[in-house]
Amino acid sequence: MTRPKKPKRDNDIEKLVAQTDSYSDADIYHKTFLCRGTIARLRSGKTRYPNHMTMVGVAAAVGLEWRLVKK
Repeated sequence: MTRPKKPKRDNDIEKLVAQTDSYSDADIYHKTFLCRGTIARLRSGKTRYPNHMTMVGVAAAVGLEWRLVKK
C-alpha cells in the first residue's frame, strides 16, 4: 500500500488567488489584519500551505467567506 503524497501547493490557494486578481496587495492589506509580507507571499506562490487565518483574511478583504466544512 502506498502512502498518499502531499500536493506541492494547496489547490484552494489557486482558487483564492484567482478571485483576488483584480485587487492589489495594498488593497487587501488595508482591509485586513494581515501583514503585507504574508499577503505578498500568499499571492506570489511562495507560501505552499498558509494557515487558516491567512485564507480567512484575504477572502474577507474581497468580500468572500472562507470556512472549513465537514464532509
